[in-house]
Amino acid sequence: MTGEAGQELKGPIADFVSNCRAKSTLQAYRASVFSFLDFIYQKNHRKGKNATPEEQSLYSGVATQYLSEGRDYTNDFLRYIKSIREIPPLTVKLRYAAINEFFKFHDIELTKKQLGAVRSQIPLGNTRTVERDIEHETVKTLVAHMDVRGRALCLVLASSGMRIGETLQLRLTDIDLISEPCEITIRQEYTKTKMQRFTFISKEATIAVREWLKVRDKYLVSAENRNAGLISVGIGKAKSIHDDHLFPFSTQTASQMWETALKNADLYSLDPSTGRKQIHPHMLRKFFRSQLAMSCPVDIVEALMGHAGYLTDAYRRISKAQMKEAYLKNEFRVTIQAPRELQEISNNFENKMAAHSDLIVHLSNENLQLKNQIGMILRDVERMKYLTSMIESDPRFPALADPRSA
Repeated sequence: MTGEAGQELKGPIADFVSNCRAKSTLQAYRASVFSFLDFIYQKNHRKGKNATPEEQSLYSGVATQYLSEGRDYTNDFLRYIKSIREIPPLTVKLRYAAINEFFKFHDIELTKKQLGAVRSQIPLGNTRTVERDIEHETVKTLVAHMDVRGRALCLVLASSGMRIGETLQLRLTDIDLISEPCEITIRQEYTKTKMQRFTFISKEATIAVREWLKVRDKYLVSAENRNAGLISVGIGKAKSIHDDHLFPFSTQTASQMWETALKNADLYSLDPSTGRKQIHPHMLRKFFRSQLAMSCPVDIVEALMGHAGYLTDAYRRISKAQMKEAYLKNEFRVTIQAPRELQEISNNFENKMAAHSDLIVHLSNENLQLKNQIGMILRDVERMKYLTSMIESDPRFPALADPRSA
């Protein structure tokens, strides 16, 4: 495992988190152990929110000390969970799981009774952030307060259904700007389900990406120069002008861009119970789901989003060409800059079509019946013509064959 500056980190914590498959789990478990050790020794070993490589090495020494002291682990665990009861219950549960796994990794096995006593201190309920609605106008306002990289990222998220973690791992070779619609390959190493899939982005998102690519190299050069000072003091991660990521910046940078846009657009607010932002990037994934599913088959929407229950089944039954056709037909729903009038016209048209569907079916049936009747009449006329021609050519009926002979 390597630190933020790239050097190899070792020790009780690094060994423990090295088994985590997902980067997000690794970061959450490591932060939980840091929090636990800060509580035990009543000292915050970090100056900022994220530990520097030097601070991570310091925590490694603190963890080694803790594991060698022969402490009352149950009591330590119990006191720690009690101390964090005021934070959101889901976070408490995550930290409980992290510390329990940390203990087990280092052969500290607590009994069911001991763990039960600790679990009893986890607050009940499932307090969630009360999120604000995010509509086309909300996203349009946010995009207006973003630079070229932020606009591209925001429009890609809103029109693709991808998770932000997946999007930030995309390589330049994963996006096909020539196809219609623009197709993105999300490789299995990027995904939460570890299953590769594809999705599409809207025309406006494609244009935004093209504009971003025009200045991407300049951004990398600028980022490399800006980061040099931080690297020299052991803070931050080295940038490379050869980085082949579509969006060569971190989740933290994306989060800062998002928060800045929220504040500039006067949309920034925190939930009073959880202290978390009420409008966050993951809501663009929810926006994609709710908008596209209004008229696009749900199994196609879910497959594009990467929900495991739909991926295999949808890919088996529906061709990529059919998915493209369905996406193009409903692309306007995840197009942010489309005028509100276009949305209203489309919705009114669909409502009127639904209201008159019975009449349309009735008229279609009547039309089909009339076509059948006309067809029968035409066949009878042809039959009469044929019989008449046969009679006229028969010598037994000279009067019919030549009227002047009568």
